[in-house]
Amino acid sequence: MIESRGLELLNVLDAEIHDLAKRRKTIELGLAKGIESNELVLDFQPIEDLKTGRICGLEALVRWTHPELGRIMPSEFIGVAEDSGLIDALGDWVIESSSKKVLELHQQGHMLWCAVNCSAGQLLNPEFPAKAQQTIRNAGLDSKWIEFEVTESAAIDDMTRTVDALKKLKAQGSQIAMDDFGTGYASLNYLRQLPVDVLKIDKSFVMDLLEDKNSHMIVKAVIDLAHALGLIVHAEGIETAAQRESLIQMGCDRLQGYWFSRPMDMDSLKNWLNETGRQ
Repeated sequence: MIESRGLELLNVLDAEIHDLAKRRKTIELGLAKGIESNELVLDFQPIEDLKTGRICGLEALVRWTHPELGRIMPSEFIGVAEDSGLIDALGDWVIESSSKKVLELHQQGHMLWCAVNCSAGQLLNPEFPAKAQQTIRNAGLDSKWIEFEVTESAAIDDMTRTVDALKKLKAQGSQIAMDDFGTGYASLNYLRQLPVDVLKIDKSFVMDLLEDKNSHMIVKAVIDLAHALGLIVHAEGIETAAQRESLIQMGCDRLQGYWFSRPMDMDSLKNWLNETGRQ
């Protein structure tokens, strides 16, 4: 009886592993095709400058609806892109598409910059900085309008090459942001080494800002530290007016979150900017 149950569990496990492997292969093949055929789309989430109360920039968020599997989360297909060697092609597509959309906004009077995420695979490619700059310029945009975000987890794969890549991107006119600050194991050490301009406080600290004294103290300490280093402080995950007001009181520079806007496609973004008049 016990052996029978054990075999049954093994069969179920084998089936689940098979299904996961099949799904992953389907995503990999579909992603390669999706990048080539512009099947992917970008949503944009506005970012508020707290000194002016206006929208100063955007974050580009890649979205993909697979023809068979439906909507796939970026956390899943970006991981597949990393492992399958598609991350360079995906990253190139995001930079090119973001640059074109930003230029489109500029032509309509909305002078906003846009942040895009850098993966570990991109940063370890020695050709990435020059290729990124060329992609931005080919779209008709100056590099200063594209901000590159890097996470600690992406940086630690090879700190020397990561620092070199970020320095080159920065020398070309782009700002560099450290994303998800506070979630790694050696944040201060990375902050000391990486040539960053912006520190993004992870939303996990912001969500408990008003209820948890320790979260409040950590956020205040991070803001003070960042300002002492001459960095811009950007808080993510703002969902209430009270959170926003608290961050203003602590001297935070930029905000992003559902409180004033969810991510939107380009047409919705244009309408939102025109209706709110916040840019």
